[in-house]
Amino acid sequence: MTLIIIEDLVKIYSAGNTRVQALRGFNLQIEESEFVSIMGPSGSGKTTLLNIIGGIESPTAGTIKIQGVDITHFIEKERDRFRLESVGYVFQSLNLISSLSVRENIELPMVAANMDSKTCHSRTEELLELFGIEKRGNHLPDQLSGGEKQRVAIAMALANDPWLILADEPTGELDTENAEVIVSYLRKCVDELEKIVVMVTHDATMARYADRICFISDGRVKSIYKSNEYKEEDMNSYVFHLKKRIMEIDSSMRKLETQFLDKAIDNSRYLEEYRRITTIKNVLDDELHRMGH
Repeated sequence: MTLIIIEDLVKIYSAGNTRVQALRGFNLQIEESEFVSIMGPSGSGKTTLLNIIGGIESPTAGTIKIQGVDITHFIEKERDRFRLESVGYVFQSLNLISSLSVRENIELPMVAANMDSKTCHSRTEELLELFGIEKRGNHLPDQLSGGEKQRVAIAMALANDPWLILADEPTGELDTENAEVIVSYLRKCVDELEKIVVMVTHDATMARYADRICFISDGRVKSIYKSNEYKEEDMNSYVFHLKKRIMEIDSSMRKLETQFLDKAIDNSRYLEEYRRITTIKNVLDDELHRMGH
């Protein structure tokens, strides 16, 4: 059964005179109990997509139907309820509160949902055991390893028993061994708990844990593969796209410099665009470096 239908999704951000189109007619369908990995260069719209699916942001245009309901027209109160009851988030930054114990961090979403204390305690102990961190319940986040912190983050995401888990670069700060443990837990959420998991990642190895891998570029779906159909040449194509994007950015930089020398733009506009373009290029360069290019 198809539970998420995304059609012609557009998202435009405006900052002063600058307009950035993060999504440009994005289309995707996600099935019940499916694990989908989202890959693409930085700035391609991956995190924006997660934020819209999760009701954190609203699109500029297009629709997203979740369990048959179009959430794009939700008022703020409806979005808050949807996030609290239906969505669990796992961020690279983890969002753990350093002054609270592991147990207290896991309890937070349940407290926000006004769950009674007995049920809250029972659910917390269940999650601690599920993720093998029952002996860490009274520890503070700073007393945990990176992998243990991520397990706590996934436990928090599952606290209110949502049917949808959104993970934004959950293994970005982990070594390969811990990364595989975390993604295997996300896989377990699908196989054993029948959740939908949508994970943004730069790591092709981790992406293969999913049922499907969706490559996006410039805010659109570029290609979708079943994980068992994914081949190394697909990653080579991805690398080629990154290099092509960097070449386009270099061209934009030359054009910007010409405009400035010709006095077509003033100094403040030049500096604003220069910083923006340089930031994007640095991120893409770092991504190629991580991939060994």
